[in-house]
Amino acid sequence: MSYLITFVLTSWLALHGHPLGAAFFWCVAIALLHAFEESSGEFWTYLAKRSGGKWRRGSTLGFAFIVFPALALQGYTAWHAFMGDELDPYWLALLIGARVGDALFSHAIPFAKDREANPGLPSAAVYIVDSLLLALLWHVPLMGDSYNALFGLALGAGLFVAVLPGLRLTRGFLTAFMVFACISIGGCKRTPDAFDHPWKGKTKADLDRMPPPPSDESAPMGLGNSAL
Repeated sequence: MSYLITFVLTSWLALHGHPLGAAFFWCVAIALLHAFEESSGEFWTYLAKRSGGKWRRGSTLGFAFIVFPALALQGYTAWHAFMGDELDPYWLALLIGARVGDALFSHAIPFAKDREANPGLPSAAVYIVDSLLLALLWHVPLMGDSYNALFGLALGAGLFVAVLPGLRLTRGFLTAFMVFACISIGGCKRTPDAFDHPWKGKTKADLDRMPPPPSDESAPMGLGNSAL
């Protein structure tokens, strides 16, 4: 029922001319449902068992160090991706990478290995589907800013690849730090001028309305590509 309500509200926002707002609402709502599933099943206990951690009890600490940082990352990246003046390909790619990385490396792959109950696995499957939809819907701006898109995708996925190894090394104390370090790195990212394209953040319909670039024939004398 929660997914149905989320889908209906998202569709209503999209149909009323707010596609970016609808995408933001959907991503945050699914992240909240995922966090609820993980908290209900004490996902931190599952990770502690797999990583050898001693912090298997205590819902407050488990939520604070395991569930909340991932939830904060999702909300932070979704805000920057969708709630600016235009879509930001870097933050969208980081969001997609984080969702796919979380679904695969925190849920699907561990479950495939041990076949034990994995809290959050059902909503992790939704992460995979909506990540594919996000990439499909906004593939034009993602491809137009491919440098930052690839960087964000690798950063978001890499964070969750490092979760279990990081837990084994730190017994969980640096997990939250890893997530917020990722946010800090993302906030400090720089876009080379060579990758700032006029079609950044544009949809296919926007691109169709853009005038074509001037040809060599229409360029002033001495300014065409053939000029020496």
